[in-house]
Amino acid sequence: MTGAVHGLRALQLVLTSRAGRHLAVLAPVLAGISSASSCAAPGSEEQRRADVVPVELRCEYRENPLGVDVPVPRLSWKLAARSAGLRGLRQSAWRVLVATRPAELALGRADLWDSGRVDDARSLQIEYTGRPLPSLTPCWWAVQVWDQAGRASVFSSPACFTSGYRSPTDWTARWIGRGEVAQGRELGSLWLRTSFELPGRPLGAFAVLASLGYHELYVNGRRVGDAVLQPCTTDLSRRVRSVTYDVSGYLREGRNVVAVQLAEGWARFARYGRIERPLLRAQLDVECALPDGSSVRQRVATDAAWRWCASARTAIGGWEFGDYGGEELVVDGTPEDAPADPATDDSAWAHAREFELDVEISNQQVEPDRRIETLAGLVIAAQPGEVRLDFGRVFTGQLELEIEGPGALEISVSEREDSDCTYSQRSRLVLESAHGTFQNRFNYVCGRWVTLRGAQPFRVLSARAHAVHVDYERCTSFACSDPLLQRIHDTIDWTLRCLSLGGYIVDCAHRERWGYGGDAHATMGTALTHSGMGAFYAKWLEDWRDAQAPDGELPYTAPTYEGGGGPAWSGICIQLPWQLYVHYGDVAILRTMRPTMERWLAWLETHVQDGLVMPHGHFDWGFLGDWVPPGRGQGKDERVDDESTLFFNNAYWLLCLQRMQAITTVLGEGADAQRYAARSATLRARLNERFFQAATHTYANGEQPYQALALLAGLPAADEREQVLDVLCRDLVETRNGHLNSGIHGTWLLLNALHAAGRDDLLWTVASQRDYPSWGHMLEQGATTIWEQWDGVHSRTHSSFLSLGEWFVRSLGGIEPDPAHPGYEEFDLRPWFGPEDARNARWVSTSFASPRGPIESRYRWNANVLEWSVSVPPNARATLHFPGTLFGERAPAEWKRRVREGGATLSTAGGVESIRCAEGELAVRIGSGDYIFTVPCATSS
Repeated sequence: MTGAVHGLRALQLVLTSRAGRHLAVLAPVLAGISSASSCAAPGSEEQRRADVVPVELRCEYRENPLGVDVPVPRLSWKLAARSAGLRGLRQSAWRVLVATRPAELALGRADLWDSGRVDDARSLQIEYTGRPLPSLTPCWWAVQVWDQAGRASVFSSPACFTSGYRSPTDWTARWIGRGEVAQGRELGSLWLRTSFELPGRPLGAFAVLASLGYHELYVNGRRVGDAVLQPCTTDLSRRVRSVTYDVSGYLREGRNVVAVQLAEGWARFARYGRIERPLLRAQLDVECALPDGSSVRQRVATDAAWRWCASARTAIGGWEFGDYGGEELVVDGTPEDAPADPATDDSAWAHAREFELDVEISNQQVEPDRRIETLAGLVIAAQPGEVRLDFGRVFTGQLELEIEGPGALEISVSEREDSDCTYSQRSRLVLESAHGTFQNRFNYVCGRWVTLRGAQPFRVLSARAHAVHVDYERCTSFACSDPLLQRIHDTIDWTLRCLSLGGYIVDCAHRERWGYGGDAHATMGTALTHSGMGAFYAKWLEDWRDAQAPDGELPYTAPTYEGGGGPAWSGICIQLPWQLYVHYGDVAILRTMRPTMERWLAWLETHVQDGLVMPHGHFDWGFLGDWVPPGRGQGKDERVDDESTLFFNNAYWLLCLQRMQAITTVLGEGADAQRYAARSATLRARLNERFFQAATHTYANGEQPYQALALLAGLPAADEREQVLDVLCRDLVETRNGHLNSGIHGTWLLLNALHAAGRDDLLWTVASQRDYPSWGHMLEQGATTIWEQWDGVHSRTHSSFLSLGEWFVRSLGGIEPDPAHPGYEEFDLRPWFGPEDARNARWVSTSFASPRGPIESRYRWNANVLEWSVSVPPNARATLHFPGTLFGERAPAEWKRRVREGGATLSTAGGVESIRCAEGELAVRIGSGDYIFTVPCATSS
């Protein structure tokens, strides 16, 4: 009974954190769970001896998500060591309880699913196989595990996911909007509102909002949550995302008022059609306690009885290439959110109009955009009627400007110091009172400098910019002794966040805002090694599935369709799912994307002539190769020669076929794997026949991207591979003097090819350059975000050259996943320890929150001794790679005697599972735990 009481108390203490996550005060529930269990008494001696405990429970990649509407939710957890100093910790079995009330868990019961003990080491992507989930129901769950010695842990602290609508029939609400047909392109946002009576005390309530355009929800005058730009971006002609809110703490017995402010946002995008907009479909489900002890459910749904009024905001600009504009706000002394105030009289408001809309509604299964960081603006120039502000660095986000002085102000934003406005980023504040504040609400800007102009004198009382991006988990901490490399890393990381908006990576946040598949290649390695991208990429891949044409063709951007590209853009449908599998062990995404991959590859086959995919697509922009390499001019002149582009697209096709062979192997489809292997072999032979010049050991024009691509695709014969690599390295070192000669794709390919070949020394050379073309050159020119082109001629906040970010984690930190053991079940630690002449006082510190727990790799050179500290999370193993160059002329048999761990030899150190010398290195396999290795370098005694 005590457990049940504690559980009910916890249910009543549901809160919403700054991050908007569904949280609960669960210590009482945990106490209840610790008092009863049908498996083994959690307080027993058996469980006290367990070495691990499950922590950080996630459902579909997210913490306590609301509105989960996937057919089979998947559950994941990490393991924490019971005490410091333990090594070799593993999970041997698990048990999951899922219940509709925390009180059930407190009694050791599960009315939805009790998995029983499952002898299995998996802790990622565990599929729910319990009772069918009812719609819009909190599902409380907890995990118990058994360690490597078969000892049971205590149950985890409970987590909760709320099921979403399980069927279209769950919707009874109507689509509603303005009461008259909208005219023109510049439309104001609007308010929609209703009031209702609750017959008793609210026990729990959820609101589900689907909107064609952005929305903000208010209940009884209070804004619900702190997310912005909701919902995330989709192709609104096909799919609208719904957002589920827990509004339990916002309602009261008696009269209640729900209000929603709507703005067009992406509903203005011409590609989605010029239907009436913005529109809202919303319903609120409440359970109330009645005086007689019973309870009743009540639904409030949008229909023509709702009322609407215009808001104080109007959209500016066309929401199209180069003209996403801004907002006009009229401030007359009345609070902007006054229509949400329950005391506001809405009797004169017009009734809403109902609409029919044939789109699919699915819940927003990705973290929302939020205001993550605030930057202060500094006045750098002022004269009567004009003020210029500098926010210190380029950002993507929303302005908040407090102004004194009546009149109209034009607000323009620029990413360039020598320009007042870039890409038509303009807003307007109309002050009908002496004081007011402009804030972006349903749009965002990208820039650093802000200029305000007015016909009358005014004062800027305060100026802030709120950086906005998808609120995914930031997983990586990187620091090193090289100031330039540190700046490059931090600038790349910041730029990636500036471009993570609406559930996909925008190429730039001002000019286009399109989700290019080619740019996704350039960013996915950096993103997956720096942030928790599981939900983010799963959502974006659904956009790609939505965008596929019936004949299998894929556009080059999703969910936006616009823009140029080629196979290396649309092929993201194959490459990105594979990376999700490698990093998260997500087999389901391979199954889900398989039909899309197959249809696209079949479509490519319809463009094959003489064994090669030939140019296709729209006009001059449908068969691009490596894009924006240095020194190629502008427009069509940015391209390389047609023969090299033909090679590039066909070699990339080969990469996709090879990846499909790996995917079908993982899925257990041996016949298909063989079919893809045979197709790859045929194409490989054709590419060598057409493009390989044996006399020079080059492919196509022999430039860096094409040599790198040939190596990654395995084109050279075994006896040619070293010569092809040598041509690449000589071009980099001798011809280019340590500089790149590559664009978006070529840079990504080059980084991966050199890393795979063990030539991180050359990558260090490339990354250390300060003159054109290089990342250091951008910084020397004052860049605070990474540019679209090496010379910065166009966009200066862009996804083009973010691929180097992955190198800091994989090469300098040495943390590398193993595709044969995905989800970091096993991984490599293989840092590049730097050139011998740069070892003195050199250090690198890398920490990565993997799906299994924190991985750390920290090393420094101290008086010619390498000190390397590593951490491996429970339920994982790592193989450490010590290059033979550390040991000088000593024979491999002596290498392991040179290495110490915590003062002990490798043969006696705890947690060391195997030691081998092969291929010029010492490989040491270790289990979980914290380790400190020391190696006297070759020049020391």
